Amino acid sequence: MSKFTYDERKGGVICEKYKIAPWPNFNHRRIALLDLVKQNREKFGENPEYLEIGCGNGVLAYELSLLGFKPTVTDWNEKALDIVSELFDHKIKRSLDDSDRGKYDVVGAYEVLEHNENDFATLSEWASYIKQGGHMLLSVPAHMKQWSDLDERAGHYRRYEKASLRELFEKSGFENIQIITAGFPFMVFFYRLKEGFYSLAASKKARKQESKKARKQERKNS
Repeated sequence: MSKFTYDERKGGVICEKYKIAPWPNFNHRRIALLDLVKQNREKFGENPEYLEIGCGNGVLAYELSLLGFKPTVTDWNEKALDIVSELFDHKIKRSLDDSDRGKYDVVGAYEVLEHNENDFATLSEWASYIKQGGHMLLSVPAHMKQWSDLDERAGHYRRYEKASLRELFEKSGFENIQIITAGFPFMVFFYRLKEGFYSLAASKKARKQESKKARKQERKNS
């Protein structure tokens, strides 16, 4: 029996065991990334060595492997890497070291940079793993005006504007920078709706706790 099913049109990898499914906040990024890679496929060379930092469940690396990429993946979450090792044939690195510097044709990091307080130092470190003339694929949340409690809960330090992101890449030594916006306006609505659900859930929980305290006080007074 297959460990997972794959259908690019329906959102990629689906695995019931680990509850991997195409969620909207992942799928818009996935589609944009795959389209970008396909449109520029010849720039990456044949069977490029690919490093993905913060790979999560490894599904993006899998889809890029279908396009000829040779994935090496790393993540701070050991459980995530255990899932990757069970589902896919990716090469796994529990940590990166000097042997990885200048080794990869392409380095990818998706929704990772914003979790680092010093994003310049982080991006410069990632750049050191790229071969001369190689490429970086990256996605980050856009627009500080969209900042919300969801960012706080996720451990974000910031969201990005195109100008600040371009400046950061240039400062880190990158050239020929291409920036696209994905998921607008649907994802703005999606996150506002999601935040509303979180707020509603928190409000219900608070009222439930208050009600419980009131009943306990009534029993004490009776």
